[in-house]
Amino acid sequence: MSNLAAIVAAVWISGVLLSGVGATPAQPLNTELPVAALSEQAPNDTPSEELQNGANVQTLSPHFEKDSVFAPDNLSIEENTFVLDAKYADVDGDGIRDDIVLVGQKETPDHIYASSIQVAVKNGATGDYALRSVGTFNEGYESYLFIGRFDSESVNDILVTTATMGSGGTSTYQLLSYKGASLVDKLDEKVLNAGLPLDIRFADNYKITVTNAITGKTNIIDASSSKEDYVRLELYDANGKLLNHKEQGAVDDFVSLTPEDIDRDGIYELRGVQYISGAWHANMLAQVESLWTIHNGSLELLSDRLIALPKLMTWATPPEFHIHI
Repeated sequence: MSNLAAIVAAVWISGVLLSGVGATPAQPLNTELPVAALSEQAPNDTPSEELQNGANVQTLSPHFEKDSVFAPDNLSIEENTFVLDAKYADVDGDGIRDDIVLVGQKETPDHIYASSIQVAVKNGATGDYALRSVGTFNEGYESYLFIGRFDSESVNDILVTTATMGSGGTSTYQLLSYKGASLVDKLDEKVLNAGLPLDIRFADNYKITVTNAITGKTNIIDASSSKEDYVRLELYDANGKLLNHKEQGAVDDFVSLTPEDIDRDGIYELRGVQYISGAWHANMLAQVESLWTIHNGSLELLSDRLIALPKLMTWATPPEFHIHI
């Protein structure tokens, strides 16, 4: 997604907005910190000085190295299971840091694709392991962890991000908690990955309406920069009259879902970014940004806005026959 992200960043900077005020788009947090000496022994830890109200707990585990084989003696693990990422933080509230290890099966240690992705927590006090799949979306590229509080009821939760194999540079996300020596879903992964429910329809004069089903708010995108292609595809006539009323636009899954502590209260919100396309998938017309919070076990929308993208985003040649991908 790097080329696409770079273009979008330029769009943000130039302030090409459909609604709202321009701002720098959310970027993945840099969680790489120096790695201590490696050991597979249970840590003889003392209570950590981490604040439980949102202190930076992205410290890399001193006991598990990325791309190393993951094969603890007391766990039944498939062959070719490697460490994808590992963090060191207190996730059960006992004041002692635990190892949070993201693992998956890979052909070779340096291969970027992994399947059967799982999360393991090695309890810092007991040395015992909890292990479970991240969920249904358990394969992809360059998976990584983020550790932090996502509501007032938690100590530190575990956010897993994995780039998908699909077009559009999308990723999937899982949010887990470690409770009672077990890993459990903080949120259902389908809810977390659903994104904004948008109804996207073409209208006369090369306009596209985008309606948010949560808020009822409708924005209008001017798609006249694609009118020559739309006329050729017989979606519109030369005067801008809509010919195909059944055609709809599409919204991608999240390109990014980034933790941000917006109000500095030590609890993270989630900022999502999705792309809206017109008559074909690469006909990207807008970026939609949403801000979410977790409250009483539910994902709640705080705000959303639409950002129009310039013609340069629709670089791909449209299909000869109108088939929406």
